[in-house]
Amino acid sequence: MVGSSFEVSNQLEYNIAGSFFLSEDIHYMNLATVKDVKNIYTSGWDEAMVGVFGRVVYSWKSRYTITGNLRFDGSSRFGKNNRWGSFPSVSAAWRLSEEAFVKNLNIFSNLKLRLSWGQLGNQQIGGNFPYTSTFGVGNYNYMFNGVIVTGGKQGTASNEALKWETSESYNVGLDMGFFNNRLNFSGNYFIKDTKDMLMKLPVSSVLGLDAPFQNAGKIRNKGWEIALDWHDKIGELGYDVRFNIADVKNEVVDLCGVGPIITGSTITQEGYPIGMIYGYEADGIYQTQEEIDNGPTHFGTILPGYVKYKNQNPEEDNVIDEKDRVIIGDPFPRYSYGLNLGLTYKGFDVSVYFEGIGKRDVMLTQDLVQPLNNNGNISKWYLEHAWSETNTGAKYPLISTLGQANNYAASSQWVFDASYFRLRNLTVGYSVPQSWIKNKVLNNLRVYFSGANLFTTSNLPDGID
Repeated sequence: MVGSSFEVSNQLEYNIAGSFFLSEDIHYMNLATVKDVKNIYTSGWDEAMVGVFGRVVYSWKSRYTITGNLRFDGSSRFGKNNRWGSFPSVSAAWRLSEEAFVKNLNIFSNLKLRLSWGQLGNQQIGGNFPYTSTFGVGNYNYMFNGVIVTGGKQGTASNEALKWETSESYNVGLDMGFFNNRLNFSGNYFIKDTKDMLMKLPVSSVLGLDAPFQNAGKIRNKGWEIALDWHDKIGELGYDVRFNIADVKNEVVDLCGVGPIITGSTITQEGYPIGMIYGYEADGIYQTQEEIDNGPTHFGTILPGYVKYKNQNPEEDNVIDEKDRVIIGDPFPRYSYGLNLGLTYKGFDVSVYFEGIGKRDVMLTQDLVQPLNNNGNISKWYLEHAWSETNTGAKYPLISTLGQANNYAASSQWVFDASYFRLRNLTVGYSVPQSWIKNKVLNNLRVYFSGANLFTTSNLPDGID
């Protein structure tokens, strides 16, 4: 098979402002008595992507299958010397259950081994021409001979070497069927390396320009997937059980000598997942003024009932500052799973689907954990567990509008376990027998009840999903 694709997008926009029209019903610009000449502008952009692809499949005796793919893609988002990228892939499958030495075992209804390798390209980055520099006109004034004139300046550094980001995947899988395929198993183990990542790395302010996009860094995702299902029938009762679970580990392998990259309350550094939660390590709540006086110097106002932070370098100083920030959570979900139960009996059917995440961290901010923020309300769960002189063993700090910089800084105080278990969907139905349907207009009739997100259990505070 051979094919091609071609995509073109463009936009052209004109703007001119007018007022005091001769008629309220006709808004043609030539009828405006006042025209705002200063606000006239034109903007536009064009982008295109071309792709050529092919596939070859070879199969022999339903035992061995080999598939090869190759595609060439060209994008206007890259310079002329790096516009095109080639992305091959190949997969192979061996159905062992068709081999005599496996058939003689009388164990497997199906047994298949799968292997695959492939590459994919990515050109989805901000802007239509990220490889070139930008030049702004109209917002920059200069003085020449005592007269202010409109000028322009370069805003972003260019990078003619920018090219496609590439993801390279390796996968090994095994499919097994037992008892005439009433019991089935499918498992996969995979590694995905994303290299030549399209990203902006920090640059020195001395450059005087915004950082350009670069091909920098490598991220690895590796994990596994398992799916099990059993279906059978006892008389008129049919039932099936399906379960799946998967896990993925993310790791930043290379940042090209730059890093760690800290953005707000996240940090990206080699050897860790991308975008880890970064902040202060909470060490309880101050109970007395004496405890505050004997502790390290904090930023902002400190009162009894406020969050206490751990000094990560007591041998250097006795101050809580940015040097005391550490990794306090991993936002990537781990161990995602699902369970589907189904029953059928005569015209009745029941379907139940559960899902969940086994491990994940989330940091709550703003109105979710800051009482009176933006003159807002106080969550009941916070109010019931806030520190006070009569509730010194509380989970959360004193409710106060003073010292918010200390209490509500990014810290482990506000990192919660976001794992959950949920009844995602429940459906109960009944299909009316056709013999009951007298109206020839109807071929079939099914009545059902369906509900979504009927039950959830998690460790998050009440009211937060």
